[in-house]
Amino acid sequence: MKGTGEIKENADLTYNQANEYYKEVLIRISFDNYKKSLDYARKARDLYSMINNTDGFLKAQDLVNQIENSIRKNEDFLKQEADDYYEKARDSFLYDDLDNATMYIENAKSRYNDLFDIVEKMMEDPNLKQGKIKDYTELIAKSNEFIDRINKTRKEKEIKSRAESFYDDAERLFNYAEYENASVVIKNATGLFSSINNYAGISKSDTLILKINKKLDLMKEAGGYYNKSHGYYLIADFDNATLYLNKSRGIYSNIGRSVEVAMTDSFMKNITIGIGKKSEADSYYGNAIAQYNSNNYENSLAEAKKARKIYSGINYAAGISNADSLIMNNERKIREIEQSQGTYRNIIVFAILVVVLIIIFGWMLEKKKRTEKKKIEIEEQKLKEEQERTEKLKKEREGEEKRIQELELERQRLKDLLEKEKQILDNRK
Repeated sequence: MKGTGEIKENADLTYNQANEYYKEVLIRISFDNYKKSLDYARKARDLYSMINNTDGFLKAQDLVNQIENSIRKNEDFLKQEADDYYEKARDSFLYDDLDNATMYIENAKSRYNDLFDIVEKMMEDPNLKQGKIKDYTELIAKSNEFIDRINKTRKEKEIKSRAESFYDDAERLFNYAEYENASVVIKNATGLFSSINNYAGISKSDTLILKINKKLDLMKEAGGYYNKSHGYYLIADFDNATLYLNKSRGIYSNIGRSVEVAMTDSFMKNITIGIGKKSEADSYYGNAIAQYNSNNYENSLAEAKKARKIYSGINYAAGISNADSLIMNNERKIREIEQSQGTYRNIIVFAILVVVLIIIFGWMLEKKKRTEKKKIEIEEQKLKEEQERTEKLKKEREGEEKRIQELELERQRLKDLLEKEKQILDNRK
């Protein structure tokens, strides 16, 4: 445990530190220095009390009283300053100066927090302390609410700015006749205006939407006319195609749709080409009719086929049907002529065929006779050769029989001769 002398030394040092911080406060108010001076003064007082140093205790308590009195005086000053900042924040907010409003309310809140800290950390009277803590807590909460309100207003202002930007873009697109894009963009503006309950913005957006929708309806009508024109074009009804295309072009021109106007102009060129092709096909068909009436069916058929090819190319159903009918009539007439000419031709061909067959039959008959004669001669020759071979064999057999007879006679002679010789030998014995 520290000795009395050491504690007094520490108490004197602490008192001097408290006094120095208090002097700084008297020169320039600093609540940090207030807090430090008060903390050191109270600590010095407690140290003097520990060693029963009455003079030191009274000296330190007197400094504590001076600091607290000074704090109370400056508390009122600080409270007034905080209230002034709060009022300035309100005024700035009313004039839509959100940056200054934020700065002032943050200053006010900072001072209310300082006052709360002063009361909580420096005030010793519990009853007075509790009431003041309650007051400053409410002021801090009130400042936080104001800050939230400013932030909400700033956010709404940012949203309104974005909504106005979308609205301006939509209006610009509308003026440039870009109604589809304008319709998309204005919905963004309406959504943002609605999110912040900006009824003026919602109202003007709704008005622009009505204008855009009216133009879009006209575009839809013009598109319908264009599609009808295209449909009639596909079946070569160029009169109706031209009628509806002109209606479409008129609407597109009135609402400033230059791209679609150019599209209709380009399509009109196709219609003009189609009209020319139809006229050409009609000319061929007229020539085909004239040739048919003059019984020139081959020429009529050729002209009708030319007409049909063109009609088919432009998909003109009536023209195709008429051309097909004329082609069938021409082909029927040509077949009739070919059939009448074919009967005489068939008779001649039949006669020629009969003559040719007779000649061929006579030649084949003669050939057959020569073949049979040749065959007979060959058979006779074979028979003759066979007879000769038979006769030759007969003579050879007769000669062979004769030789056999001669050999038999010779054998008999030899036998008889041997018998005689045997008898002679026997007789000699």
